Amino acid sequence: MGSNVRNLAKALRVLGSESGMRIFIILSKNKNMCVSDISGRIGLSISATSHKLQQMEASGFVKSFRDGRTICYLFRDTKTNRELSKIVSMDFDK
Repeated sequence: MGSNVRNLAKALRVLGSESGMRIFIILSKNKNMCVSDISGRIGLSISATSHKLQQMEASGFVKSFRDGRTICYLFRDTKTNRELSKIVSMDFDK
């Protein structure tokens, strides 16, 4: 149980920032996008966006692929991602 909890905490830390959550939400709705498009949508530099996406890939939330010279990221269709998508789409202001 200890390693599962540790792994979950590590993965959720990646989404714990506002930029991580924004990227997660954008990719969950668009399925895949290139770094520059994501960067423009969330208002972060390409470098900062790329760094966050690399962290998210290491945690299993997204997968990268190359489209020519462009790096794009794909929302991984996992049970965890689907459940997290439901949670983040909830209206917490009610």
